Amino acid sequence: MWSRFTCTDAARAAAALLLALWALSASAAPLEKLLMPGKLAQAHAKYEDDCAQCHTSFSKSEQAQLCRSCHDKIDADIRTRKGFHGLSPAVQGVECRQCHSDHKGREADIVGLVPALLDHKLTDFPLKGAHLKTPCGGCHAQGKPLRDAQGTCIECHRDDDVHKTQMGQKCQDCHGEQSWRKSEFDHDKTDFPLKDKHRDVACASCHPDRKYEKTPKACASCHGLQDRHGGLFGDRCADCHDTRGWAEARFDHGKTDFPLQGRHRSAECHACHSERTRGQQLPTQCYDCHRGSDIHQGRFGRQCAQCHSSDGWSKKAFDHDRDTSFALRGAHRKPDCGACHAGGTVSGVRKSDKKAAARACIDCHRADDTHRGQQGDRCDNCHQDKSWREGVRFDHDLTRFPLAGLHATVPCAECHVDDAYRATAQACKACHADDDTHKGTLGGACESCHTPAGWARWSFDHDRQTDYPLESAHREAACGACHRDAVARTSDIELASDCQACHASDDAHRGGFGSNCARCHQPTSFSDVRVSSQIRDRRSREAP
Repeated sequence: MWSRFTCTDAARAAAALLLALWALSASAAPLEKLLMPGKLAQAHAKYEDDCAQCHTSFSKSEQAQLCRSCHDKIDADIRTRKGFHGLSPAVQGVECRQCHSDHKGREADIVGLVPALLDHKLTDFPLKGAHLKTPCGGCHAQGKPLRDAQGTCIECHRDDDVHKTQMGQKCQDCHGEQSWRKSEFDHDKTDFPLKDKHRDVACASCHPDRKYEKTPKACASCHGLQDRHGGLFGDRCADCHDTRGWAEARFDHGKTDFPLQGRHRSAECHACHSERTRGQQLPTQCYDCHRGSDIHQGRFGRQCAQCHSSDGWSKKAFDHDRDTSFALRGAHRKPDCGACHAGGTVSGVRKSDKKAAARACIDCHRADDTHRGQQGDRCDNCHQDKSWREGVRFDHDLTRFPLAGLHATVPCAECHVDDAYRATAQACKACHADDDTHKGTLGGACESCHTPAGWARWSFDHDRQTDYPLESAHREAACGACHRDAVARTSDIELASDCQACHASDDAHRGGFGSNCARCHQPTSFSDVRVSSQIRDRRSREAP
């Protein structure tokens, strides 16, 4: 193409250029505008006829300085290393036109900022805590430069300031960016450092209505209503208590005239120090405070410490076995003191006391004596301390009726139907009348035949102990066959010994041979007849 370009063509082009320049000159338009690649952005539109505002002829290196001279705030950021242009490494040493190119039309975006891609750490306000979740429009007003956003807490959060600027405008001194409620205020730097339980107290508890100036510091100012002493000990709470809690008191009662020991340590102060005793010297004797707790009702005097200790009323220091002449054993350990010490006032219960409680069993147990005095007053001869009924030591063998055989196993009540033991009958029939199979025909001396080992074991010998030995069939006869009538005493038994007395109805001879049956009949049986020689001789003489 250039090979066909002739001098005539060059001349024509030069002429056209001169004509165009003349036309521009005629219309007062600068030569630079003729060469402008495109319209300026809306923000720079007013400089479209004044290229010198942004360009120096034939020198591109001076263009950046012209930008900075116009944008003086950005120039200051770059020089002082502040703001996005001063902190971003990507901006350092880069010409302005490389990021902010112009001549692309009125609607062109020469800023080139993508908010979602902006690293806020490269600004003067790095986003932290709750600020990371805040929309851009929350801080950057629409239509205003981003750099015009406020950088102090109070400028954005003035309406959120519950202190109403009473605490100044440096919110960051107390609050962090995580939340308003998470305060970082160091109360220890004030004239009232928070210690122990004060650290957990809500601010409003001491600063009502968020008034922080002239807050009272005395304990009673805040804790007056919690003063369990009701002002009895004044308002200098710190003399005894500290910030660890009311229960931990520094007051040393041991330095008073009444050191606290045992259960006195856990007693409430107002139990002794009451409104009634305000300003009075308190008594120190047990009885002065515990009169109402004296279950002895003054019977043992007022020296409570002789028996009781401050560890508790139930923990007695008094030892009845050691300190008295009446040692408590068995069931005596269970009764209340008043069961024995009833009525009267004694100074104590030591051995040295002139007046002491009765010590004989009968003195306390006369009403329990079921024997009604028949066994005397020495209850301990038979009974023991454990129980009246258990372990009775009475030896029945030392009485007029020693227990032998089965009698030793019989309960006392079987013979002693009441407690009058001396009046108990001793004869066998008194207890065994219903057991007498003889129905009284042999008298009441059961022991003559029977033994305490049992009724079946009897030792009566009719041949030896009576005048009528039993022979043959008589041995098999029942006792009642002969002994038919009851007698009062064994010695009253008097039975006829002749055969006719018992066998009259059996006499086939109807008395023809007299009453001496034994002359012919034998004890073995009536049919066993042995006629004597005298009868045979008599019969022979009488024969015709």
